Amino acid sequence: DSLLQHSIFFSNGFCFLHESNKGITAILAGIPTLTDIPLYHSQHVNMPVTAVGKALGQNGYHSLFCIGDEYDNFGFAKCMNWLGIDHYYSKEDIPGYKNAPVHPMGLQDEAVLPFFLSRLEEIQKPFLGIHYNISTHYPYDLPPGYDKKFPGNYTGPMKSMQYYDHCLQQFFRQAERTDWFSNTLFIFCSDHWMFPEGVEGKYDPVGGYRIPIIVFDPASSKKEINTRMVSQFDVLGTILASAGYKDSIISYGGNLLDSSSLKGHAYSKAGPSLYQVTNSTHILGFNTVTGRVEYLYNYKDDRQLRNDLVSNKNASAVRDALLMQVKLFIQKAGSHYNGEPLR
Repeated sequence: DSLLQHSIFFSNGFCFLHESNKGITAILAGIPTLTDIPLYHSQHVNMPVTAVGKALGQNGYHSLFCIGDEYDNFGFAKCMNWLGIDHYYSKEDIPGYKNAPVHPMGLQDEAVLPFFLSRLEEIQKPFLGIHYNISTHYPYDLPPGYDKKFPGNYTGPMKSMQYYDHCLQQFFRQAERTDWFSNTLFIFCSDHWMFPEGVEGKYDPVGGYRIPIIVFDPASSKKEINTRMVSQFDVLGTILASAGYKDSIISYGGNLLDSSSLKGHAYSKAGPSLYQVTNSTHILGFNTVTGRVEYLYNYKDDRQLRNDLVSNKNASAVRDALLMQVKLFIQKAGSHYNGEPLR
């Protein structure tokens, strides 16, 4: 919460899919996963991409990835190699990891973030550092003793987020003492979200894809709430532009810090053949097998999504415009997967 007083908060951020191994590709490669398996495990692994580690390496950057999970779980080690990241660290690299507090997904972040900071201190500057946290993941387990620190009406996700907030406080108290802190851009982006009402909650095609995206720049420290439609695809362009990368890139997004580059739409894959396009007021679901629009909602005015506008003649202009957008997205992605470069 304290960081939000000095950051840009994108209140209309969206993810592409509900799986970590798809989210990481959207965030760090700027491209959608159309395959059932992770893109970096698929036959399309050699498709044209902008490997962020290699691209930054051209500007003298060094890169590292750190997670408290087991080595190559989710295939993340292979993914980082695919993206040209120089160094990969997992829980086995953290001293004393066998006695550190654990989460079902791996080590709790209070053990991982100090190690991550130590690697940032040692790596040659300038750098790209990626920390993939797991403490806020279901089932929201906390280290012993922390559960008693929160109000009784806090939900599991609220408690885990409060715990991660505590871990980040410790990290930033140490990081702000370093020489590189004021020259570093910090980007927070969730890999996925689902069921805002809880694991047993009703599926929501809008809320189920909303994610927090935050950009904190210690050098400017300005507070801003940006309501533009943004997505995970916009992170890659932000990283490269902020690092002074000048070449063209392959990405389905823009630059969070350049409003003219943002698309105004967010795309999600809601099922094997169901794609969604969301703008600032409406969401449309399109089935690629049947070729039909499955639903259209004005989620801004109809927050409970009770009024499907698919057959509403007054919404035909919006329907046709969004349908065209999602078809163009699918067509572009299909061509890209067939080996055609995307710029």
